[in-house]
Amino acid sequence: MLFLLVCFTACSSDDNSSKSSNNHFTYKGKTYELKAGIIEKDGTDWSDDGSMEYYLTLVTSNLSFDADNDIWPTENLFSLINFNLYSKNKNHPNTGTYKINEEYNVDYTIEDAMVVLDINWVEGEDELVGTFLFITSGNVKLHKTGNTYKMDFEFTTHTNEIIKGHYDGKLIAYDYDEGQARPEVRSLFQKKLQ
Repeated sequence: MLFLLVCFTACSSDDNSSKSSNNHFTYKGKTYELKAGIIEKDGTDWSDDGSMEYYLTLVTSNLSFDADNDIWPTENLFSLINFNLYSKNKNHPNTGTYKINEEYNVDYTIEDAMVVLDINWVEGEDELVGTFLFITSGNVKLHKTGNTYKMDFEFTTHTNEIIKGHYDGKLIAYDYDEGQARPEVRSLFQKKLQ
């Protein structure tokens, strides 16, 4: 159940800058500014109806590429929202409302979602630590125009608290190479994040 950011081999990427300074989420009265995002296309293997699986990660840090073309945060302290969704569109998620559904991985559903707060990252360290909030219900209203994604989301955590947010901007796009094994953990820092 622990799926977070991304440790991948890149096939393509878009500009990582977000369009609006209104990009944020709120939790317990505190507002977190969202500065960048990632979208990964991960095939149809885990779908119950042939939908494409997409992973989206929104981060409170800007992101940069290293020499190996991996993505890392530019800030040492950051938070993130991570969720996967299923869409019949094989090129990008369709516009519409996606709802948490842990039973079936079908069109317009979200299988897993998580928020991790206050991740303290120092390059070269073996472990990352943050506050994990597991999402038990909620939805994402998504719209795409050109290379811009607009999302409004509302989630309920395992502690019965509400997280609401908005993102309007470009996402760094990744596709796994055809024939490449699906990673056991699909996200940046994931093997380090505990």
